[in-house]
Amino acid sequence: MLSSYPFFLASLRWPGLVEKAVSESGEATGARTSLLVQRIGKRLGQACSLGTTFTLATYLSSCPYLQSMDKGELFRKVFHLCAPLFLLYYAVPSDMWGLGPTREIVLLVILLMVLTFDLTRYGMGVTLPFLRGYEARRISAYSWAAIGFTIAVTIFPMHLVVPVIFGLGWTDPLIGVLRRRKSKLYPALPVVVYFIICAMAFALMGAMGVLYLLLMPAIGALTAVAAESPRFGYVDDDFLMQIVPLAALWAMEYAWTALL
Repeated sequence: MLSSYPFFLASLRWPGLVEKAVSESGEATGARTSLLVQRIGKRLGQACSLGTTFTLATYLSSCPYLQSMDKGELFRKVFHLCAPLFLLYYAVPSDMWGLGPTREIVLLVILLMVLTFDLTRYGMGVTLPFLRGYEARRISAYSWAAIGFTIAVTIFPMHLVVPVIFGLGWTDPLIGVLRRRKSKLYPALPVVVYFIICAMAFALMGAMGVLYLLLMPAIGALTAVAAESPRFGYVDDDFLMQIVPLAALWAMEYAWTALL
């Protein structure tokens, strides 16, 4: 598993952090994950206060762009924005509270169900309202996203997966808006937004090295936006924007530690 390799943080002189990360027990990892989930939950709770929700709803109801958006596109963008919620996977114990199958097995079963549904949809020629036109002739974006997420959380380390999933969920909709408007802010603005999201996610998980908070988010932002740009026919960008930046980030960590 790639997550068994020492963190790139060693090169940034984080006092004792690498040794602790490598030697910590499963219980310690679970405690850290629970703390992360609590922090995210607290921030979401603040963001979802009654006043904030009312103000946001008022703005969205009068937003010209959203009013011109079809329901399928709106659904896809909301789904992307909610993508970080899938990171609650890490809050589930590996033994599923002693219910039998491990969380990894449950995840694979869910992936199999998604793919079975999608292949059935494709075979019967059914067009779902939230799918884009070209997805009627190929595996859908949600299947590619599920494949990418499954690979991400079962192979790559959590400290890389969390920033990438946040970056995908909150940057991809922005890219779609800028492309639709043919804005000159693309691709610079998505790269900057992705960088900020990644840096905040790394910091939230305890990253304190300045070099780390500059280098790793930059690599993630550049590779993710670059992976979204080209069209590869059957492979969707929801898959590429997960696997490409994760591979690049892990390669940087591994290469650096190998040179130590």
